[in-house]
Amino acid sequence: MILDLQRLKPPKRPNWCLKVPHGWAQPHAQGRTPRFDVPVEVLREALVAVAAQQPRCHLLKLDKDARQAEFEQKSRLFGFADRIVVEFVPLGQSASTLAIYSRSVTGYWDLGVNGKRVERWLAVLPEQVSRLRNAAPRDSEDY
Repeated sequence: MILDLQRLKPPKRPNWCLKVPHGWAQPHAQGRTPRFDVPVEVLREALVAVAAQQPRCHLLKLDKDARQAEFEQKSRLFGFADRIVVEFVPLGQSASTLAIYSRSVTGYWDLGVNGKRVERWLAVLPEQVSRLRNAAPRDSEDY
């Protein structure tokens, strides 16, 4: 496991954003994440694709057993690093959701960068999920 997001106690510095699924008793969450009507593996693939489209962002770790991924994205001007940890949560076999935590590695204040990142990723994720769902073969034995 990369990070236990259900028990996470964020830093006292205001340079992070945490959004979690409905039903999680995470007192530090700054919002909730949506439900997606796709298996957790499709959601993971979609989120990794979203991150890959972001400038100066790359995958650091992918822990399929723990259903987590960690990314690093650097700022354009100074190259400050932010870390993004995502946990993929199955909701049965055909639905899923996620928790996402974005934080600055250095500095005290992030000027809202991490919150904007989380919102941006969550805003484009449904379109990527839809692309993957529509690209899935219809006559596969996996259905």
